[in-house]
Amino acid sequence: MTAHAVPTRRILEHVARGAALLDRDLFGWRSRVDVARLDMTMTGDSLLGQVACAMFPASHPNGAYLLLLDRLGLDRIHEVSCGFVAIDGEDVELGQVWASEVTQA
Repeated sequence: MTAHAVPTRRILEHVARGAALLDRDLFGWRSRVDVARLDMTMTGDSLLGQVACAMFPASHPNGAYLLLLDRLGLDRIHEVSCGFVAIDGEDVELGQVWASEVTQA
């Protein structure tokens, strides 16, 4: 995440929703995220991907990610509305907001 962009209100709302879900269902999720490695374009390095890989280390990153989506009861629509996947090319902004969320709590 080298570029710095201003996040949209939608991104802020999505990340707040996703963080609340993780706070409720996955105690300690923040400790499983390496902010320096955070890349929302790569499944294994995305926020949820890093958490998933830590929880399911024997699985391939894509498989771990899908296992965690299932555990959280999320489908593809809710995956976006919880800020786990960027839309409209806003990967950098989404990653920046997640990085802030992880480090400030």
